[in-house]
This record gives sequence, C-alpha cells and structure tokens, in this order.
Amino acid sequence: MEKGKEIILKELASKDDGQAFSLIFSEFYGKVLSFTMVYTKDIVTAEDICLEVFVKLWKMRSRLCEIVDLDSYLFSMSRNAVLDWFRKNARHNTLPLESISEGDAGWTSIEGKIVAGQELDTIRKAVDKFPGRRREIFVMSRFMGFDNEEIARRLGISRKTVENQINLANREIRKLSLMFLGVLLLS
Repeated sequence: MEKGKEIILKELASKDDGQAFSLIFSEFYGKVLSFTMVYTKDIVTAEDICLEVFVKLWKMRSRLCEIVDLDSYLFSMSRNAVLDWFRKNARHNTLPLESISEGDAGWTSIEGKIVAGQELDTIRKAVDKFPGRRREIFVMSRFMGFDNEEIARRLGISRKTVENQINLANREIRKLSLMFLGVLLLS
C-alpha cells in the first residue's frame, strides 16, 4: 500500500470511518491470513486468529495515526496472536521465536524485517539475563517443549516453582516487548 494512501486511511479509520477500516482490512487480510496459515496449518484456526487481529486493530482505531508502519505493526500483532494460540492450544508443540519471520507470509518491508529482528534480539537478550534457574526452566518450557511436570521432575523442584519462574519470565518479556513497541511508536 502506498504510504500516502495508508496515512489517509489510518486518519479516517481513527475517526470511526468504517469504510476506511474496511479498505485497510481488504489490503492486509490476505497477508495476515497466509502468515497465520503457515503456522497453524488449519484454515479455520488461521481465519479466527486473523479476525482476532483485526478486531484488536479496530478496538485501537483511535490510535491508528500513531502507527508508523502499519505493515510491520500487523506483522507483530499476527505473530503475537499465533504465539498466544500456540500457548493456549498446543502445549506440547513448541514454536521457537526465531522460526516466526516476516518472509514466511510475504512480509517484505525492510523496516518490518528490521523491527522484527530488533524485537527478537531484545527478547533473546532478556532471556540471556534471566537468573540461571529461570533461564533453564524457560528454555526447557518454550524451546524444548517440556511440560511443567517434566521440568519439575528433571530439575528436582516443585511444579509450583516451575510455574512461578515461567510466569516471572513471561512478565519480563512482556514488559520488554511493550517498552520496545512504545519506542517504535514514538520514533
């Protein structure tokens, strides 16, 4: 989408112009759908996730003008929605963060690739800074696919300790992601 057209559509959509939002939806729906299909391998699930992304975008329409690159922003929203779906529905199927990339669904903007790479790098650095046991638990859970019981058994700790450490790790990563997003929106 041309930058000028995108700016006008974001401005109109932010003022509750349903037609403008519909044009945004039409422009990006295919890209978001194909991206979610790459990971879910199920059209119904991919459509559900895709619609969820656009519902969230509609709910935040008053802030659309603050988004510098809608293409990259939708990629981030889609990636996060897919990761959330995996967390909720595929406990034993892990999806490493580095396996989700813009190229998988035709996201080709250079800015988008840079943003995704920077955010992923920020998350990796955060995981590297976790205290030893938290890092070990998080890697076993998110990258190796072990459930909490298995982690607890292998490390000789309680399941509750595993859950607490994963929650603390997720909270830190979420905080960093929100700070990263805030910096992007301000730049």
